[in-house]
Amino acid sequence: MKILLSVVVNSDESGAVKVGGSGERGDGLCDYDQRSPNRWFYGDKMVEVDFLMKLFEKILKEELDSFMRQGVRISVIGDSRKLPRSLQKCITKVTETTKRNSGCHLIMAVNYSGRTDIVHACRRISNKVKDGLIQPEDIDERLITHELETKCTEFPHPDLLIRTSGELRLSNFLMWQLAYTELYFDESFWPDFGEKEFVQALHSFQRRQRRFGGQNDDNLVNQKS
Repeated sequence: MKILLSVVVNSDESGAVKVGGSGERGDGLCDYDQRSPNRWFYGDKMVEVDFLMKLFEKILKEELDSFMRQGVRISVIGDSRKLPRSLQKCITKVTETTKRNSGCHLIMAVNYSGRTDIVHACRRISNKVKDGLIQPEDIDERLITHELETKCTEFPHPDLLIRTSGELRLSNFLMWQLAYTELYFDESFWPDFGEKEFVQALHSFQRRQRRFGGQNDDNLVNQKS
């Protein structure tokens, strides 16, 4: 099962910075949604992006050895061109260093927009048509899926999306990929979302009957590929 997690930065009692989430039960995705060029809103407070970016870079550097020991492969999706140059270099180093790991695939969405992802995929496909590489009739769901940023994983369609903090929306996240994903909403804020809450989400998923829009078995296989 592919589990999509929204991961945030947290710290333990000793002050050590941790990345929340579990890589033991499926793909983990870290979503940092940049809502303005200079600031993010967290509750009723504005948090400086500069601080968050430095914290993100610090975590990547400190956890790289741990990623290697545990066989975690790191991928980053989103528009990294707007990130600080030092963070861009850090992301490149971490993704290149871990790209052959096979224990778990952790995908971090940084400055990511689901709608923009689809727009860019359409542009790439239209350019291929323009260059004569494909014909318009070649365009199907599988082709579009392979042009999205989640092409970095063999499981682009998550089985389960867990959204914490009581928010009941997708917030422009993986708009194409979540078409048949089961959604689970929890009132807990992410730092309070622990193993107990995670297991409850899995139990909720197990009780559901998935129909994938009433598709037959052949279409179901194509949709999950």
